[in-house]
Amino acid sequence: MPVAQEVFVKIPRLQFYNTMLDCYVNSLAMEAALGLFTRIHCKDAASWNTTISGLAVVAWNAMMYGDADCGELDRAVKVFENVLVKSVVAYIVDTDNRGK
Repeated sequence: MPVAQEVFVKIPRLQFYNTMLDCYVNSLAMEAALGLFTRIHCKDAASWNTTISGLAVVAWNAMMYGDADCGELDRAVKVFENVLVKSVVAYIVDTDNRGK
């Protein structure tokens, strides 16, 4: 994505920034997403919603992984069941720990 980011930086239109931000968030590249988010001068609702949604997914995944890693499998499954948008990471953590 570095080449695509170079193109987007040269065209400072908010819709392009938001599209690139969405790509980073959907691939869970949150460090890149946050870096781009900080460079957007006039953030709109889409900019904020995309970033907050991405951070929420990362937080849910971390919470579920932490519960599973500490042996709290029932709690990890409950977190998984309550997550509104299940990411690939959530499914991996859930399926890796179902048999334990």
